[in-house]
Formats: sequence, C-alpha cells, structure tokens
Amino acid sequence: MELSKIFISIFMILSIASVSIFFINLNQAQDFKQMVNYQIERHGGLTTEAQTKIKNYSKDHFDNQFTVKSNSGTDKMEYGKEVSYTVNGKIKLLFITLPVQNIAIKGAAISMVR
Repeated sequence: MELSKIFISIFMILSIASVSIFFINLNQAQDFKQMVNYQIERHGGLTTEAQTKIKNYSKDHFDNQFTVKSNSGTDKMEYGKEVSYTVNGKIKLLFITLPVQNIAIKGAAISMVR
C-alpha cells in the first residue's frame, strides 16, 4: 500500500513538471514572436536578411525549435504596410511519451522602413 502511494506521488510530480515545462515552452514562443515582430519592423518585411537573422536567433537561443512563414511574401513592404506571418514550433513533452506537439501562432507586424 505504501509503495503504491509513493509511485502515484512520483507520477503526479512528473506529470505536473511536464505540463509546466510545456507551458514554459509555449511562453517562449511568444518571446520568439516578439523578436520576429522586431525584425519585420526593422527590415520592412520578412526579407531574406530578416529571415537569416530569425533563423540564427532560433538556432542560437531555441535549438531550431521555431520557424516563421510569411503570409505576405518575402518582399520588402512600404512604410505602414502590415506583414502577416505564422510562427510554427515543435514542443516536446518531457517525462510523458506523447508525440511532439506542433503549435502555430499567427502574428502581424507593420513595416517601419521608409
């Protein structure tokens, strides 16, 4: 009886830790989205230069966990034009054997290049 209580307690602790780590990774997707907004504003769209900086940032800080796809194309936009994009991420749940969770977060930024 005592052994089963210990087993259930350990399972509950690991489950709570796994869910907490999932939500921390989900929050990191919002941080990455903010950086994508900044790059789009600075480069006037999701240009090749902005994509290179975003890929390097994802590689250096998030182990290539996130990618960005533009719904507005990769051309430089005029000042004030809206650039819509989607941040795709793959989040793995630790301690629980579930498939990798794919997330897609839509966003938009305004070109600030004249």
